[in-house]
Amino acid sequence: MTIRINVHMNDVGKIEKRLAQMWRGEMTKAMRRAANMSKLVLIGNTLNAPPAYPDSTRSTKGAVDQGGIIKIWEFLMDPGSLTIMIFNKTPHAGYAEAGVPANARKIGPLGRDLIESWMLRKGIVINDKKTGLALSSKKAAKLLVFAINRRDKQWRFHPRTMVQRSGMRIQEIFDREIAAQRQRMIEKAAMEVATRRSR
Repeated sequence: MTIRINVHMNDVGKIEKRLAQMWRGEMTKAMRRAANMSKLVLIGNTLNAPPAYPDSTRSTKGAVDQGGIIKIWEFLMDPGSLTIMIFNKTPHAGYAEAGVPANARKIGPLGRDLIESWMLRKGIVINDKKTGLALSSKKAAKLLVFAINRRDKQWRFHPRTMVQRSGMRIQEIFDREIAAQRQRMIEKAAMEVATRRSR
């Protein structure tokens, strides 16, 4: 749909002034719309995140163990400069996104306890190689942490790249919504000024 509005040359300055007045409020609307759409992109790429450790059969797609990461993707937006920052308050979100390189600090007691609770949630049981009996969750977690700390390849935990893989699509969404809102603003400002002149 095309809307044609005849604008008197003397009104151009008034239209620009009105656009400046409207900018922050209108761009906030556009960016909120874009953020809501972009959350779906992030959720999709969280569900399809590559395994944290592809060499293990227990390591599966998706960064959704407790649902913490997938639930709280957020955007910090500045409508003045049209910039956004994507963040996630889940404590381990940064490690999931960027991975943990093999030369990083070794997992300590706190990490061991977290891995133990993860094993219990997942129902993971490790049997003693000699007796065939199930190890206690604490001993199993200790053995698993020992094995993880010995990983000598590039990664202890591979990057899940939820944000990285979403970036291009999110930029497209924001660019589209901002451009559409800007066009609506121009039409609205021109119509307001033209209506005032005709009175």
